[in-house]
Amino acid sequence: LAGTSLIGAIIGGLAALLALFTVTDATVRGQAFTTALLPVAGLPVLTAAAALHDLPVARDLTFLAVVGAGVYARRWGPRGHSLGVFAFMTFFIA
Repeated sequence: LAGTSLIGAIIGGLAALLALFTVTDATVRGQAFTTALLPVAGLPVLTAAAALHDLPVARDLTFLAVVGAGVYARRWGPRGHSLGVFAFMTFFIA
C-alpha cells in the first residue's frame, strides 16, 4: 500500500467485502460469473460519482437512478441483486 491513497485503499477494501458478501449464486460457476460482472456494474457508477461530485443536483439525480436500477435489477434473481447492491454501494461510498 506504499504510495497509494488511504481513500483508494478503503474503497478497494469495501468493494472486496461487497464482492464476498453479495454474490449468492447457487453454483460456483455462477458465483464466478457474477463476480466477473461486478466491475461492469461498479466502474461506470464509480466514474459517474467521481465526475458529478461537484454538481449536487446531477449527483443526487444520478444516485436516485442508480438506486432505481439496483432495485429493478433484482428481477434477474441473485445475480441481478448482487450487481444492483454492488452498484448502489459503489456510488454510495464514492
